[in-house]
Amino acid sequence: MRVYNKSGSTYRVAYTFKYWEQIYEEVDGKVNKIKPRSWQKFDIERQYWKARGVNYRVLTERDATKAEAWNFDYFELAYDFKASKSELTEFAIGFVEAWLLAPHKWLQDHFKTLEVKTGKSFQHIQSLFQYMGLHNLLPINCDKHIRLFRPVELEL
Repeated sequence: MRVYNKSGSTYRVAYTFKYWEQIYEEVDGKVNKIKPRSWQKFDIERQYWKARGVNYRVLTERDATKAEAWNFDYFELAYDFKASKSELTEFAIGFVEAWLLAPHKWLQDHFKTLEVKTGKSFQHIQSLFQYMGLHNLLPINCDKHIRLFRPVELEL
C-alpha cells in the first residue's frame, strides 16, 4: 500500500492483520506478546519487505477493522488515477445526487447511472469513486465492506 507523508511524498507499507487477542495478552495492565511462532513469522515478513524497501506493520482490529483495511485497499487501486478538479467535482455532485435519490441501491447501480449520465465507462466511474475515497473527497462510511453488489453509505 502507498502512504502519503506530510511533505506529500509517498512510501510503501505492507500490513498483516491479526486479531489482538491472538497475538497479545494483557496482564495487570501490561501488554505482552504471546504466540512466539507468530512473532517469528512477522519478523520473517518484516525482513522480506525491508529487503524490498517497504515498511511493515502488524495491525489489529484496535488499529483498523478488516472492513476499513479492505476499503483502503480498494481505494488504493486508484492511486495513479488522474482526473481534473472539474471532473472530480462533477462526479461528486452526480454521485451524491444519485445516492440521495436511491441510497439503498447497490454501488454498481450508482456507477451505471453515472455511466449513462456522463458517457464515461463503468471502469472510469469506479476509478473516480476509488480516487475520491482514497483522498477523502466523498463522505463514505468505511465501517462496512465496500462492494459493488452492496449499497454504500454516505455520511451526509
